[in-house]
Amino acid sequence: MIKITTFYPFLISIGFYTFYNFILNFEPNIIKIFKKYGFIILGFIISISIGYVWVLYTDLLKSQSYISNNLITSSKLNDWNFGTFSQKSDIFFWVQINKNSLNFLIYSISASILAYCLNLNHKKFILTSTIFSLITFITFTNLYQVHDYYNVALVFFYSASVGLFFVSLTDKTKNIWLKTLFILSIFALNFITYFDRYQKFVLDTSSDLKIISELIQNKVKKTEIIFVVGMDWDSTIPFYSKRKCVCLPFKFEKEFKENTNLFCDKLNTGKLQNLLIINNKSFPKDNSLLIKNVTKLGLKKTLQLNTNQRSATLFHMPIN
Repeated sequence: MIKITTFYPFLISIGFYTFYNFILNFEPNIIKIFKKYGFIILGFIISISIGYVWVLYTDLLKSQSYISNNLITSSKLNDWNFGTFSQKSDIFFWVQINKNSLNFLIYSISASILAYCLNLNHKKFILTSTIFSLITFITFTNLYQVHDYYNVALVFFYSASVGLFFVSLTDKTKNIWLKTLFILSIFALNFITYFDRYQKFVLDTSSDLKIISELIQNKVKKTEIIFVVGMDWDSTIPFYSKRKCVCLPFKFEKEFKENTNLFCDKLNTGKLQNLLIINNKSFPKDNSLLIKNVTKLGLKKTLQLNTNQRSATLFHMPIN
């Protein structure tokens, strides 16, 4: 969970904080500066350079495919990753994306305020952890709306500020029972958040996908690739079907439905001969236009299956 979209903005913030301290304690001595800050500066240069080179490399690979070149290069994903100005300026939007960690955010902000009010030892670190946690979703705004589980990663920062608050608070008392109460309250906050927000998502709901995957094995050759529409993040189908899959991101489904002919023409490269359309009954979508367009193109339906949770339709694309 602690990945580039959560930790990296935090890391960059730490860099600016270090630079700020460097300015405050500036010494016009190159050797001392290098000894004190050299490895930190070098670490930032290396990490940012590697990330930049990786983006250039992946964009080069994506440019070789019609779909990826038009949909998922870094320039096409700016709004998707970082959000729009209207999102960032909408107060109701911020309330919505913080709903899964709102209690921890409140605890974290409260801990920062109380730390200064009580003049606790680690008050600066408590406030810094809270501020840096806010920077992460201010940077990758839209991703925090699309992927609500990102808030789980933010709990790492919230826990740091709340934990430091309790540690600082226990420094003011020698009462062992009070210290124990503080520690248990931290565990309680984590468990309450887990059971209230995330436990329901841990339950296995992919049994129907396993059934679909097993049937796909009999319909798709091992050398062929499946283009999946309606499931862009779940790896159950490629894993259990033992077939390679290219999954269309949800945000591009509308464009695919309206330009099915063009997409299928570009997809038909010999190995990518199968189109799988998944419809989740919990979040049903109208795929009638897509089915109609696919049928017009002469794609042969090889599988139709309805389960309690999903429907699956598999088409075979004949080689041109």
